Amino acid sequence: DSVNGRLSASYLAGENTTLRASVGTGQKNPTFTERFGFFPGQFIGNPDLKPEKSTSYEIGIDQPFADGAALLQLSLFKQDLEDEINGFVFDPDTFLSTAENMEGTSKRDGGELALRWSASESVILGMHYTYTDSRDENARELRRPRHAGGASADVTWLSGRLRTTLVADYGGEREDLFFPPFPGLPETVTLDSYWLVDLAVQFRLSDTVRLFAKGTNLLDEEYEQVYGYQTLGRAGYAGLRVNFGK
Repeated sequence: DSVNGRLSASYLAGENTTLRASVGTGQKNPTFTERFGFFPGQFIGNPDLKPEKSTSYEIGIDQPFADGAALLQLSLFKQDLEDEINGFVFDPDTFLSTAENMEGTSKRDGGELALRWSASESVILGMHYTYTDSRDENARELRRPRHAGGASADVTWLSGRLRTTLVADYGGEREDLFFPPFPGLPETVTLDSYWLVDLAVQFRLSDTVRLFAKGTNLLDEEYEQVYGYQTLGRAGYAGLRVNFGK
């Protein structure tokens, strides 16, 4: 059992500028596999694991400009994680891998910048960028990119009947572990950065009927977020949406 909470406050400084801050706590329990799993010749669970506990802080500012047509948001964040679970610990008693709570505190510090601009009644542009410095007592943490971001363009046509949304998301380089065949030792590898481009189109035939289509990963980018796990290539979806309510 755990009791967690979040406290947020905002202050209108002047006519348009908003200052905001928040603090919160969280808990993540170990999984069933981490506590009781057993894979012959590979992994044995640890029933004595403790939950991971975190405390997070954030401060930010929201500033509209261009007569309210644009909004700039800047945030700084910090998170401290205790008892982080490492599921790749060598157990000298069984010569298998197990899971243990790590000593010390894992830290995630960074900032986020976001901009949204209504260029006209039919065009809305947006962008965002996040910098994250994620590390434990000894090194940077795995699978957490230092840089991430994206951009979007939302355009309506034909008096609002046709809507197109183009989104491009960027994932920066990240490190992961490669486990070669026995008796090789784990190796640190670097996963390449990537761009994912999606396009969604929606056309209103009537007040109750809409056609939609969506293409994902249009550049057919080959990328990995976890080493050795393939991700989806280019894909397309289409359909019909009907509203039977009022």
